[in-house]
Amino acid sequence: MIVIRSVAAEEATPAPPEETAEPARAITLRVIDPEGKPVADAKVGDYACWEIAGVSLPEMHGFGDPREDIEPQLTDENGQYRLDAATVAADQMYGPQAAYAIAGDRELVGMAELASADADGVVTIAMHPWCVVDVMVDSTELADLGHPLELAKCYIHWNEFRPFFSSSTGKQLQFLLPPGKYNFDAYGSRLVEDVEGELEILADERSERIEVDLPATRLAHLIRHPAPELAEIEAWRYSKPLSLADLRGQVVVLEFWGTWCGPCVASMPKLIDLYDEFHDDGLMVIAVHSASPDSEEAWGERLAAAGKKNWGGVDLPFPVALDGVADGKDAWRSGATHGEYEIHTWPTAIMIDRQGNVIGEFNYRDENARDVLRNALEIADAAPAAPASTRE
Repeated sequence: MIVIRSVAAEEATPAPPEETAEPARAITLRVIDPEGKPVADAKVGDYACWEIAGVSLPEMHGFGDPREDIEPQLTDENGQYRLDAATVAADQMYGPQAAYAIAGDRELVGMAELASADADGVVTIAMHPWCVVDVMVDSTELADLGHPLELAKCYIHWNEFRPFFSSSTGKQLQFLLPPGKYNFDAYGSRLVEDVEGELEILADERSERIEVDLPATRLAHLIRHPAPELAEIEAWRYSKPLSLADLRGQVVVLEFWGTWCGPCVASMPKLIDLYDEFHDDGLMVIAVHSASPDSEEAWGERLAAAGKKNWGGVDLPFPVALDGVADGKDAWRSGATHGEYEIHTWPTAIMIDRQGNVIGEFNYRDENARDVLRNALEIADAAPAAPASTRE
């Protein structure tokens, strides 16, 4: 059974780990086949990632700190692998984890939760013949707009965990899964919306195919068309009020950001450097801050504090606009201009050409950002380049 639903792409904020009443303890993974016999040399880990090449085995992340690259472990001749208490504690840094086992030579896979350990600290992983799940990702709406789907990605969730991922520059993604109920989240570049759905694999199923058609985003519809005007701006810093019409003839970068956003603040110096380098060539930057429930004065204080801490205590060299709340909503991340461009992730930069038309998303943190700007500004000897549009 497959259930599909479309959702707007949105930056997810990881939930803080729940406090554990008891300290982590050592766990022994016990991997058995459908007949209950131990499976030796099975790979075990907490995360599996697929690249497509026929029926391919996944790259796996072993148990331990999820921020580090850890090789998967192998079960011994008794089908067991022992995780010491320190490894379990590190692996549970962001909450209890799932354990995935795969025996590629026997086409067997299995799943279990580390939290399901018995009184002796044993977690049994019962393996089953794998089901080859092909996820076919496309976007007919994006194609109709003349934009390619450059990248397809999909996460598959099991219970409360997200142990499976697949990515491809083609349209076919693949997973090797045991029977069970799952949720999936398919997506691509920021020119398409996410599509979520439910999947159930029955015990006798050996293959499953999911077809996903990703809707195009608002930005995809705006490219090569006039940029929406700045809407309902509440306040300005470092400039008089501006409109995009005032800036016709310049290349404009709208940086959607917030002082509350760590990546936004950390990357701002890079944008400052590009502005300083290309402003005389016709580059204008407007930093559109997300709508704030606080007073204009409080917002200004946070802006000054961010500058003092992160970019040398000086004011930003380009205008900063405080977005206005849209449609009466008071959510702290909403904003009227954000809504015009359908911004759901921060930071997001949108580039507008000298004629006032949207070029696309501009990843100024990318190594080819200067070439992109030189091309947009029509500076001599500019290397051919186009704004990157990838989900990070």
